[in-house]
Formats: sequence, C-alpha cells, structure tokens
Amino acid sequence: MSQYWHSLTTEEVLDTLKTSRSGLSEDEVADRQEQYGINLLTKKKGNSVLKLLWQQLSNPLIYVLLVAIALAFLMGKVTDAFVILSVVLINTFIGFLQECGRRQDNPESDGYGTRIYSGQKEWGPEKHSFPQSRSGGPGVVAGR
Repeated sequence: MSQYWHSLTTEEVLDTLKTSRSGLSEDEVADRQEQYGINLLTKKKGNSVLKLLWQQLSNPLIYVLLVAIALAFLMGKVTDAFVILSVVLINTFIGFLQECGRRQDNPESDGYGTRIYSGQKEWGPEKHSFPQSRSGGPGVVAGR
C-alpha cells in the first residue's frame, strides 16, 4: 500500500483506518482511546504584537523604502521623506491588521475541530484519536 494518503481512493483510506463515511461508533471511539490514548490538539501559541509588527517591517522592499527616506532627509527633501514614510506606515498598519484577523480566524489554532461519529457531526475540543492523526495522515479533524 502507498504511504501517501492523497494517492489513495476514499474507500482505501476508509478500509485502512477501519472506519466508514458515517464515522466511528461510540464503542469504537472508546476502544481506540483505550488502545492509542487521547490525541488532544494543543492550542498554537500566537505571535506577540511586537513580533507581528516586526514581520511587517522585515521585508526587502521596506528596507529600500527606509533607505529612500534617509536619503530624502539627507538631500533636504523633507516632503518626499514624509510621503514615503507615510506609505511605509500605512502598509505596515494594514498588514498588521490582516495578520491579526488571520490569527483569530484560524480554526486549527484553537484545538477545536469537526469530527464524525455514528453519522453525526460534532464541533468541539479534539480529544479522540487514532494512529494516523498523529503521523500526518488523515486525522479526526476535518476543519470547520
């Protein structure tokens, strides 16, 4: 059998994992938890505000613009320097807001997921497991 899950058909994956399209029964969940233990997803630690801000400024194009600001000041073109500086600040602010929003919208960062047992979809903290969810294969989490 192939080691690459994406190359398998749906039926091959279901057979390999000993499950069905309707998910695991409650008894099977209990058996697998007893055999493999609980696979609790950990919440990813988010970046600090300063790190997010630094990520917006650590860009080669921003470096070029900062040099341009310095050169404009040295040449006495204060208006040009302030225009370039305002562009850099606006770009940094917009990128920072987008990253903050992306961090809040990421469902995989909160340790929650969708699972299917006995044909019912559930949303909640991910506590159930089977071996493939630990090894990079298809796991219990299906996203939102």
